[in-house]
Amino acid sequence: MAYYCISLVHRAEVNIKPWQVLLGELKEGNKKIPWLNREPYAYWKGNPVVAETREDLMKCNVSENQDWNARLYAQVYISSFFLALFNYTHFVLSLLLYIDIYSLLLLDK
Repeated sequence: MAYYCISLVHRAEVNIKPWQVLLGELKEGNKKIPWLNREPYAYWKGNPVVAETREDLMKCNVSENQDWNARLYAQVYISSFFLALFNYTHFVLSLLLYIDIYSLLLLDK
């Protein structure tokens, strides 16, 4: 059984197909294996950091100590804003390091 979540507060989950396409694929998949012959796993893929309930859900994933027949996959994206901020910070720190090294070289002369 597949569960797909779309957060209304944050961005929608990524890599989820349009509903009509997904519904057709699910129907085709249902024809391949009879319901009683399937492995009894719950499957979820999404971003667990957007809500406490999702973080709690990740505790049900398979581990060495327990197997609740849940297969949970964290799919976390990095916002382009944070990526740009990281790149800018890296640039500024590199520039400051360069200026500091250059000033040390000037002091030696």
